Amino acid sequence: MCGGWLGVLPNLAVFAVAAALFLSGRESFVGIAALFGTLALPLFVGVFPALLLLAAQRRGECVPDRPLGRLGHPVVLVAVVAFFLGVVVLHGLVIWEQPVARAAALAVVVGVTLLSGDTWRRGRFAPLAAVELRTSADGGLLARLVVGGQLVKATCRWDGRQLVLALPATGARELKVWAHLLTPGGESQPLGVVAELVQEDGVRQMKVAAATGWVMVPFDGRVGELRVALSGRQSG
Repeated sequence: MCGGWLGVLPNLAVFAVAAALFLSGRESFVGIAALFGTLALPLFVGVFPALLLLAAQRRGECVPDRPLGRLGHPVVLVAVVAFFLGVVVLHGLVIWEQPVARAAALAVVVGVTLLSGDTWRRGRFAPLAAVELRTSADGGLLARLVVGGQLVKATCRWDGRQLVLALPATGARELKVWAHLLTPGGESQPLGVVAELVQEDGVRQMKVAAATGWVMVPFDGRVGELRVALSGRQSG
């Protein structure tokens, strides 16, 4: 609930200040539009896209055809966020002279900072390890591990009943297992399978529902094995 309020706090601050200036007669409509544009533009052009890209990279389930390289590095994205927030801070502390407008700029910065911190605390930027199990109509089987949008080498073996995938240490905080059937027409149909995560501290069973084809569980990113029984799979 708190995260939802933090998400709209910057916009509420801008609208509240604009309404106050308009009702007091100290600002024109053009000035209010300029105020809103000055505060909103850095957020929607720089801050939010950089945060979304950071979350997409750390929790990516597919390998992009054209990686961003250094431009997508977390340090670069954080620097982009800091730069655009710095522009808003500069308006609040130096450029603008009206106390209400300055307060609006600082409120937006505080709101975005709290929102980013709350998003981080909720694990929205936590690395994700995604295991894709793809079967085809001709009996083919593909298993791959993607962590943070990058393909990670993982050895696997098939004994006729279950697939055993060796998971290296990745530092991921969540594990997603996605099982699906690729039809001859190129369509993806979810599969219901039973998987076991085997680590030093024990075995955890995961059921992939046939309706969705995936399941996600907390993970500590340590070395382990993922054993998936495919003999009783069902297409959804």
